Amino acid sequence: MSIAIVIKSDVNFRTEYVVAAEDATAAAILVVLVVVVVEVVVVVVVVVVVVVVVEVVVVVVVIVVVILKNIRIVVVVVAALAVVVVLVEVVILVVVVVVVVVVVVVVVVGGGGGGGGGAVVVGGGGGGGAVAAVVSEKEEEQEEHGEEQER
Repeated sequence: MSIAIVIKSDVNFRTEYVVAAEDATAAAILVVLVVVVVEVVVVVVVVVVVVVVVEVVVVVVVIVVVILKNIRIVVVVVAALAVVVVLVEVVILVVVVVVVVVVVVVVVVGGGGGGGGGAVVVGGGGGGGAVAAVVSEKEEEQEEHGEEQER
């Protein structure tokens, strides 16, 4: 089982990132890793945004209290902030659960073919599925392109 990430550049400085997995297990692991990384990045970004928004609102509330000397505004804003933070956390949780379920269904359960299920591992002769198919398609295109240039 091996996973290779190949970076290719052509004369026009277009860069391709080709991810090749030799077998179905490697392809499945690759997909799960990508999803986990994306989830972590999304959660971190959302948390950072929420923290920044909360800090800005707290500063604004303090300024309003100093100017207006009105404590009722503070109570309302703090309550609204608590509701917003809880809602954001619930949305994050739902998104993470949905993505994990989809990945498990696609990678593990899937629909037969080539000795074991899923979009990643479907494809003849244990050659690997969607990931390997994309890679081999790119290689075929490059071979055809090379033959045209030779002519």
